[in-house]
Amino acid sequence: MKIEKISFSETADIPIMHPVDETPLIGENDKPMTVTVYSRHADAFKDKEQEFLDARIGKKGLKKLSAARIRREKLDLILACVISFNNLDFGDGLIATEAAGQTLKDHPWLLEQLDTAIGDNEYFLEKTGKKSKKS
Repeated sequence: MKIEKISFSETADIPIMHPVDETPLIGENDKPMTVTVYSRHADAFKDKEQEFLDARIGKKGLKKLSAARIRREKLDLILACVISFNNLDFGDGLIATEAAGQTLKDHPWLLEQLDTAIGDNEYFLEKTGKKSKKS
């Protein structure tokens, strides 16, 4: 395979898995619960990451770095990548960032799943003009 033939989509639908048995969660409409997200290669991710890095290397940025700030940045970075929640019991589609943030704070296992998926190229890999089987 030639390297120039490898391509990635900027977005993918990430299936939400049960935090213990890792089975796909199914919504009330009998469809899988998913979150549509941007990849770490998308501008939404890069722009938010750049914002945090610039703040850290600013005049007083490193002196103010704390564990709480790092956790908040992680949440904000993931929220910058979330496009929509699909088939979840609190509603579908775009939701306010504050509500999405609270959902991820209330369910840290979901935050971890999204964090892992956003960095996993396999979700975003396009195979012969089609998205990966994972998406």
